[in-house]
Parts: sequence; structure tokens; C-alpha cells
Amino acid sequence: MNMEHRKFFKHNHRISLSIGSYIDDNFMLTETSREMKSLPNVLFVVSSTCSSCNMGAIEEFIQDQQDQFKFTLVTDNLESTYIKEQENIHILKRNIFDFIGSIGIPGVPFVVGINKVNQIISAGPSSTISAIYDVLSPFFEVEEK
Repeated sequence: MNMEHRKFFKHNHRISLSIGSYIDDNFMLTETSREMKSLPNVLFVVSSTCSSCNMGAIEEFIQDQQDQFKFTLVTDNLESTYIKEQENIHILKRNIFDFIGSIGIPGVPFVVGINKVNQIISAGPSSTISAIYDVLSPFFEVEEK
């Protein structure tokens, strides 16, 4: 059987950030992450070399939801003036490939929803504004009930 067409399965990464698990306080490696517990935190992971990473969608989500969440952006290079100017966005500059490998994210762009007690509520790919809302829908469904 010819398996050449399945070679992409060789690097099948599993998400180690499982829903319901807790993120260690030292995960972000900053004091700012401890200050962010007053609201749920949305963690965006993007790369400057990623063709699917849509900073416009992230900016739009932040503008729409700035009073509902705190935000952390993990990136290798930030070109967004809007995000640099926002007080409620913590920016972590990291080598993205090392970062996603160390925490088990399968790729970028990726979004993780974290509640006030550092529990992962949702996680998934985030290349469009609708994808971001879909991944973070558990936060909105709780508010509505």
C-alpha cells in the first residue's frame, strides 16, 4: 500500500492543552499574567511568517470584546500598531515554533480561552473572526444563560 499521500500524519501533534486542565501560574512567565485574573484571558498564538494568521480578525475581536476579556498575544514579531497601543493586551515575544512545541499546540493561528482560575475552557484554530467566536463560544453561552 502506497502511504506517500499520508506522510503528513508523521508529524501528527496532539493538543496537550486539554479542555478542563489548568495552566500553571508560571506558564506566561510574567507578573502580568497573575494580574489578568480579574477577567477571563484569551491567548492568541500567531506568527509573522504565517499566511493564515489574520491580525485583522484578532484586532476586531479585541475591539468587540475588550471589556469582557484580558488578552495575551504570543508572537515572534508584532506589526500591529493597534495591539501595541492597547493596555489590556499582554504581548509575549517568543520563538513560535519552540513555544507551540513546548505546550502542544498543533500550529498557528491558535486561540485558547482561559477562565479566571486559569482553567482552559476552549482552544482551537483562529484564522477568521467567526472561527475565534466559535472557539470562544463557551464563554458567550455561559453569559447568555
